[in-house]
Amino acid sequence: MLRNVLLVFITLLLVASLSLASDHILVDGFGKTRHEAIINALIQTVNKNEKANEAEIEKEIDNLNTQMPNTSGSLEIALTENFEKEIRKITKGLIISYTIENEIKHQEGYEVRLSINLGQYQPVDERSKLNMYKVAIVPFNVKQDAINAGDTTTSVVKIGLEEAIKAQFTQSRKFRIVNRNEDDEAIYQSEIQKINSSTSAEDKLKLGQKIGADFILTGDVLALSINEKKSSYYGENFANWRVSATVSYRVIELATMEVKWSNTVTVSLPSSEANEYIDANNGSLLEVENRLYHKIGKEIADQVIGAIYPLSVLSIVDNNIYLNQGGERVKKGSIYTIRYGIGRVEDSSTGQHTVLDSKPSAKIRVIDVMPKYSIAEVIEGGINNIQKGDRAYLSN
Repeated sequence: MLRNVLLVFITLLLVASLSLASDHILVDGFGKTRHEAIINALIQTVNKNEKANEAEIEKEIDNLNTQMPNTSGSLEIALTENFEKEIRKITKGLIISYTIENEIKHQEGYEVRLSINLGQYQPVDERSKLNMYKVAIVPFNVKQDAINAGDTTTSVVKIGLEEAIKAQFTQSRKFRIVNRNEDDEAIYQSEIQKINSSTSAEDKLKLGQKIGADFILTGDVLALSINEKKSSYYGENFANWRVSATVSYRVIELATMEVKWSNTVTVSLPSSEANEYIDANNGSLLEVENRLYHKIGKEIADQVIGAIYPLSVLSIVDNNIYLNQGGERVKKGSIYTIRYGIGRVEDSSTGQHTVLDSKPSAKIRVIDVMPKYSIAEVIEGGINNIQKGDRAYLSN
């Protein structure tokens, strides 16, 4: 196991002398590069602390990490006074040090597991300036007959999937994660009719206050399969693993009772990748399961982020369509379908509302991507069919 040990000692200099309550946690990070995976794990650690201002320190953590030596083995950093002050300023005493417990390079990038030595975060009074939605991720419903993966149990699947989804939402840096359990789904179901029948703003806020979030994400694991298929070819025996899962989910906006987004996703791992993981772990399915949870979490997070923070038309200039998002969320060459909103409807049986979009009015292709916006050209339907505020949905 490749192991990098980075010990960063911080002395907190405050007006009043405060003692640190030290603790260790394990955090997984994913990224296209090893550097990005480490950064995402560190930022996820900060996001887990509800008092921490991750918007302020995100870039500084990135800068901090670029200064860290990228070597193997045990390494102690002798810090200069300026460097020590910079670390203290960035994390406000939350992260004292971290150790890379494990790292894996796979087809999609890197996965690292950090053991993080925590101190006591010293908050700043700028939290109210942040405008981030809170999402309560309720453990998904898992039935044993839906699982066909050796000795894997429903509790293992439930915990693994929940952690993977939380990691993806945290790393999107667009949400605060609220830890909740199955009881919150029951609260939602029991309260929705009563609250929806009321017209008062106070009653409309009741459910959101009970759950403590703007959105609730829940769902069902419909199938999860990890099976070995044996075959022979010219007298040689071969074994290939087939790994797949199907999960349905729904996102409900608590203030309006809208089903903001719902879908069923099916993901799988290539047999070559599954074989490699299982062979490398002496037949254990754990690593394959973690990869599967990661892919499910990423798929769900990408879709939900797209629904809550929809890609939309920012402006139209010289036959170019300017979209309100860029960076990693938009890929050059991607094709999007343009639709416009036509209102919302209420399901009388549940009291839930659903936002309706029009039929497709045009199709566009992304030709350039900037950090905060992207530029597209019309490939179908005509530019006159597109207006500012129209939504763009990724075409299959």
